[in-house]
Amino acid sequence: MEHPFNEKDFWERYWRLMVPDTIPRGAKLPIFSHALGCKLFAVDGGVYTDWCSQVGIINIGHGNRLFRKICYEYERQKYEANLRNEPELLESLIASDFPFSFEITVDGKTIEISQPALVEMLARHTFGCTTKIMKQVDGGKMVNTILSKFIPWLTKKRLGLAFDGAFHGRPGYALTATMSKSVHKEGFLVPDGIFHLPYPCGSQKVLDECYQQLKRLPLADIGYVIFELVQGEGGIIPADFYTVEFLNYLWGKKILLVDDDIQTGFGRTGTWFAFQQYGIKPDIVLGSKSFASGYPIAFAAFDSLNPRLAGHENFPEGGDSSTFQWNPEGVLKAIATIYALEEKKPEYGGGDLVGHGKDMGEILAIGIERVIAQSFPDGNSAIGLFCIHRKLGLHQGVEFRERRPDGSDIPAPQFCDVVLARLLKCGIVTMGAGNSNINPTIRFMPPLVVTEKEIGEFLHALETSLVHIQHSMK
Repeated sequence: MEHPFNEKDFWERYWRLMVPDTIPRGAKLPIFSHALGCKLFAVDGGVYTDWCSQVGIINIGHGNRLFRKICYEYERQKYEANLRNEPELLESLIASDFPFSFEITVDGKTIEISQPALVEMLARHTFGCTTKIMKQVDGGKMVNTILSKFIPWLTKKRLGLAFDGAFHGRPGYALTATMSKSVHKEGFLVPDGIFHLPYPCGSQKVLDECYQQLKRLPLADIGYVIFELVQGEGGIIPADFYTVEFLNYLWGKKILLVDDDIQTGFGRTGTWFAFQQYGIKPDIVLGSKSFASGYPIAFAAFDSLNPRLAGHENFPEGGDSSTFQWNPEGVLKAIATIYALEEKKPEYGGGDLVGHGKDMGEILAIGIERVIAQSFPDGNSAIGLFCIHRKLGLHQGVEFRERRPDGSDIPAPQFCDVVLARLLKCGIVTMGAGNSNINPTIRFMPPLVVTEKEIGEFLHALETSLVHIQHSMK
């Protein structure tokens, strides 16, 4: 007979043994053990729906069948070889200096597992047959490698640009580029060399301010601008034509465009990468998170024929090296993820998962707008609460604000927190975004396999939560 799970003991051990992370001390959160599709199953028997995809990691859904078949075949071959005391397929190497290649067969199709095979798959969705990549173990380290090594070496310029509200990771220059919350940097040793500008989005006034601030900077010494086309941690803020205008202006000043598509890549916004919706061609595209569906692996992709990157082939050997980068198991899971995203299925109308995600994003957007309109028929509630909905594909968020008697409005993080807690009680697992002092937001980004039925259940939970908050806080 299995012993009942001791939740109190779990949390006591957790806080005693772990350095504090992003889970607030004392938080009463479900403890999960299983998952399938968009569903999460807790150890206490509770069933929840995943509406944050671990911040954009599980785009293909939990337990995706094709992904599992590829991974299972790999493990099966290793296990059977081990039973026969024969050499088994690689899962790690003695060092990243040694190449590898092997094959597995799934549903009669032979799949090559190697680093070149993975790049060829990425090339279909980035820069075509002239795609070249740099590899790393995770997104933050990839950002740091590009900003602190590759671009300064290539351009001989050591300064860069980033935007307020950005989140690019925590290692080294990734943390320097980050500016979404002060807590990310407080008390830490952070490198300098990156200037932050307002995110050029939403109005001509903000765009003009960017140009004014740019005039005060040593433009000739700036080698790059790093940007997100949807600021995720910054509050789910999609770029618009002001953003594109400013990026094109910087491109004309010979500043390299570094697109951080780490959270928005692999179908999250309705296309394979967010930049494909904006009519810009970044010099470098960064990807990670959903690249291997939770396994740590990252890349920086660029067009090897791009004259702005001339000389890249002479980058010092080992300049981007890391012990665990692009190991056999990581490459296998990235290849399996891309196969799962490309698979055409009847339930997706004969299309692939990226197209299905785009369709579901449109349905979700209409539904959220309807819920907000019904909850606040006069634009705001009796308690002064109103919401701002922002969206691109299945990357959506709702910001909470409070109307003051004089007609002005202020951030309303207290409402945001109550709605988050209420959604969790309704079985919806998601997370906040934005800065509580500027734009407190709840993000909604389910796996791309989400169904219309699950969207309907979510919309009911959201409507119930908004009604609850208006009654409970009068």
